Order: sequence, then C-alpha cells, then structure tokens
Amino acid sequence: MASWNLVQPRWITEVSQGGIGRLVTSWPAQLFLAAAVGLALGGAAIVVTGSNSRFAPLLLAALLAPFVAAVVGRVRYILLILTIVTIPIGPDIYLGYREEIGMLGGIGGWNISLGTAALGGLYALWIGAALTGVARAPRLVLRQALPVFLYFLLNVVSILFAPDVTAALFETFWLVQIVALFLYVASTVETRRDVYVIIAAMMVALALESIIMIGVAATGVTFEVAGISTRVTTTSVYAGGFTRAAGTLGSPNAAGSYLAFLVAPALALTICRLPRRLRWLGGAAFPLGTIALILTLSRGSFLSAGIALMVLVAIGLHRRWFAASTIVAMAAVGTVAAVIFGPTLVARLFGEDHGAAEARIPLMQIAFRVIGDHPLGVGLNNFTAVLPAYVGPEFSTHFIYSIHNYYLTIWAEIGPVGLLAFLWIVFAAVRRAWHCANTLGPDLAPFAVAVFGSLLGEAVHMFVDVYKSWAQLDSLFLIAGLLIALTRFSRADLVRRSASHWVRLPAFIPNYRTTGVGG
Repeated sequence: MASWNLVQPRWITEVSQGGIGRLVTSWPAQLFLAAAVGLALGGAAIVVTGSNSRFAPLLLAALLAPFVAAVVGRVRYILLILTIVTIPIGPDIYLGYREEIGMLGGIGGWNISLGTAALGGLYALWIGAALTGVARAPRLVLRQALPVFLYFLLNVVSILFAPDVTAALFETFWLVQIVALFLYVASTVETRRDVYVIIAAMMVALALESIIMIGVAATGVTFEVAGISTRVTTTSVYAGGFTRAAGTLGSPNAAGSYLAFLVAPALALTICRLPRRLRWLGGAAFPLGTIALILTLSRGSFLSAGIALMVLVAIGLHRRWFAASTIVAMAAVGTVAAVIFGPTLVARLFGEDHGAAEARIPLMQIAFRVIGDHPLGVGLNNFTAVLPAYVGPEFSTHFIYSIHNYYLTIWAEIGPVGLLAFLWIVFAAVRRAWHCANTLGPDLAPFAVAVFGSLLGEAVHMFVDVYKSWAQLDSLFLIAGLLIALTRFSRADLVRRSASHWVRLPAFIPNYRTTGVGG
C-alpha cells in the first residue's frame, strides 16, 4: 500500500488515470472539453461577479479552485496553505448575523470563510484516501487530543443551559472548525516538509496581514472587497486620541494578539537551520509584524510579544544561536521603531488613559456575579445574552462589553470544569513546546523555543482580552496541533542524536572515540 503523501494523494492520480482519463485522450475530445469548460467558467464568472450577493467571492473561489489545483498540483498543500493564510485575512461572511450579539463582543452569526471550504477539502482528501485504501491514511490522534475533546464536549453540553440556543450554536459551529483544524494538523503532519509548509503559510499570513495594516495606517484609506474588509479605529480624546490599526481582524486588540503570537516564531526562523527561503521569509515577516504590532497600540499584545521575545533571546543567547548579524539586525529594527514610534509608545504605555484600563474591572465584577448565579455556566456565547440583566445603576456610566478576561468568559459560560479543560489544553501545549525545544534538531529547536515563549505570552494576555476572534483561537489551536506532530519528530531526533553522540574520553586515551550506545 502506498504511503500517505501530502503532495499528491495517489488515489486522486489513479482516479484521473481511470476510465474518465482514457475517455478524453483524443485531441478532438480534449479540444471540445477545454472549450466547454472555458465557456462555462467565463459565464459563471460574469454571473457571479455581476451579482451583489455576499456569496460572490466564495462562489468564484469555489469555481476556480479545482482548476487551479489541477494545474499547480499538490492539492493538499494548496488547501493547507489556503486554510492557514485565510485565518487572519478571510474572505469570510456571517450568515444570520445578529447585531445585538456582535456589538457586545460575542459571535454574532454562522461564520463561513474560504478557509472553511479549504478545510473541508482537506478532510475530503483524507477520508477519500481512507475509504479507497489506495494510500495509507494517517490515523486520527486520540490520546493526545483528549483535553481538546473534553473541552469541546463541555462546550456542547453547555448549550443545555443556554437561554439563547441560537447564539450558542453560532460559537459551536465556529469551535467545530477550530477543533477540525487542530485534529487535521495533529494527525496528518508526518514529515518535516509538512512542517515547513505550515510554518511558511503562517509567515506568509503574518506578512500579508502586516502589509495590509501598515498600508491602511499610512494612507488612512480602508477598503472592503470580496469579503475582506479593513479597519482603523481612533480612541476618544479622553483616552489619548490614538489612531490604532486593526487590519482585517476587526479590532486592534484582536490584530495585536494575532501578531504578538507570531513575531517571535518569525524571528526564530532566522536562526534555524532551515532552507534559505524559509529563513528569508521569517526575516521579512518579523520586521513587518513588529511594525504592524506597534500600530495596534495594544498594551496587552505588547506584553505578550515582549514575553515571547525575551524567552527566545534569553535561551538563544544561552545556547549561542544568535550570530552577530542577527543581533545587529534586531538592534536596527529596535532603533528604527524607537525613533519612529517612540513618543507614541511612551504616551500609550505611560500616559494618562482616563480609565480605559480600569474599565475592565466592572466587567470582571459582572462576570463574578454571573458565575455566582450560574455555577454551571450560562451557556456557550451567552454571556452577552444575560449581560443586560446584570447592568444595574452602578454600572450605568461604565463601558459595557464582553469580559476582557478569557478565563472568566469560559468560567461564566461553560463552568469551572470547562475552564479546567481549557487550562489543560494550554498547559499541554506549553509542556510540548518546552519538550520540543530541548529535543528537536537545530532546524526546529529555535522555533519551538519561540512557540514556548509565545504560548506563555498568550496565557498572560488572556487575562486582559476578550479572545472571541477567529484568528486568536485558531492560531492557538493550530500551534497546539503542530506541537503534537513536532513531539513525534523530537523523539526521533533525540534517538538519532543519542546514536551518533561521541562520548568524551580521558585525555590519556588519544585518538579513540566511541558512540554513546556502546561499541
């Protein structure tokens, strides 16, 4: 039986070489088929682009995707890259959107994106390989995914307590996609090439989102095209009057969180022993991501990125990973950022914010009241549904929104057991990242250290942010799934290094060496 191949599953090749493939081998049949397909695609493109439907971009992408894949090849890599790149950028739509939920920070509709379609295609290929038996399909990861399964189950059970079942189903549908991506990456990534493709896709997404944010912030011109929209927000004069970039992620805090999670891994790629193109990609994404992160002026994101970068630099210097050129480049980026953005950063971090940070405290007080009245939780995505009942006169002058503390959000909506399950997911990811940092080879160990730092920073950031953005949680679960795959590599790397490690013998025994496994 053929081995699983992420580049081109053999069952697709064999189907294409079957009866249908032989039917169109003659040149008249090929010419007729090409003309028919071209006319059909042209007509469909005219109809789709000429309509005012919100589905037009997704329909056009769905029409073109099979033909692009057929021309380029490597179907699974294309779908995997699309799934990751569309995490921050889209395009996406919300079906059945409810403004009263979305305006308070909840999930306001059924979220469907190009990434949703690509993820569905990945599962179709995986299931097709398993059913046909032509290729050896990877088995679903079960034991390592136990905390994720438990967390998902508790989210589903919480629907039973939800006063607004539809709102709960909105986030359940969102969570299904996140868990599906986690399981796919954790189960099917089997080679280093697979890891390199995922890392490259993450860096491309980081660079593209950063370029969009920098361009919109520099020109002040936002746009909305093909389901992709950008945003720039301006705080009130009483909160400093800052202009903050949000890119395609809806809010500056969500954008900052996404960028903060990836800037340290981008820097780590420059010191990994990876193919040159990957190192250059990380080297380009890091300064772009850093500038875009500064433009968000998200203090929680600054803290998160600072923790990740300090961990990477401290361990990297200890292990002598950083060359002099890398240190000079980091100093140059820091100097340029300080010169250009220094006054704004100082004002944002140390200036008067007129209670903007303190506004989170009343929201936490409301959360504890909800938790006291509903010890099992109010149901997934239902904090906004019960929020008006808890906004008494004492909160009439305060900013009312979803809780700026994701741990309290989980506790209030899913209950204490759901919070413990989520903490288990985070702890397992942190532990795996540290394990990989100490056992992987030089091509991926620095990346694992950066991910370890990013996870620590993310865990701290969740204390002060909403975390109801697709990009925030999807990136977290993507990395958690990738770490399960990297753990498999780390064991092999450890065995390989042990088998080839030379033991240092006393000086009086010259010119003799033996391996660490005896012999």
